[in-house]
Amino acid sequence: APLVAFSSNIHTCRRLSLMWGVTPIYFEEADLYQLDKLARHLTKRLEFANEGQSILLVKGFNPDPSQNKPSITVLEL
Repeated sequence: APLVAFSSNIHTCRRLSLMWGVTPIYFEEADLYQLDKLARHLTKRLEFANEGQSILLVKGFNPDPSQNKPSITVLEL
C-alpha cells in the first residue's frame, strides 16, 4: 500500500524522499489542525485511494518526545 508522509519540516521531507514507497508532502504548520481533511484530499488527488475506501492517519509525533501524543485514526474517503 502507498505511504504518504506529511511533514512541516523540509529536511524531514528530503530524508523521506530517499525511502522506498514513501511519498513525502511538505505543508505549513497552520495545516496541522486540519490533518484529516488534508489526508483525505491528497490521497484522492494522488489517486492512492478512491471514494468509499479507508485510509489510516498516524499522527501526534513531535521532535520533543515529551510532547508526543501518537494516535491512529481510520478515515473514510
